[in-house]
Amino acid sequence: AGTRVRAGAEIRPIPLAALRLGWDGLHPAAGASYVWKPYQFDYAFAYDPDGFSSRHLLSFLLHF
Repeated sequence: AGTRVRAGAEIRPIPLAALRLGWDGLHPAAGASYVWKPYQFDYAFAYDPDGFSSRHLLSFLLHF
């Protein structure tokens, strides 16, 4: 289990939305977020070039 580098950046083109790009170990990752108070919807994708463990992640948050 060696060292794993993770890095990323987020940009908010409008106050209600965010776009994310990053690096998860050896693989690129991307995501987006949309806030419609009190709700927040998030999507993320982590690419695996082998195709066996690419991930699509969805989340829903309720802010109160």
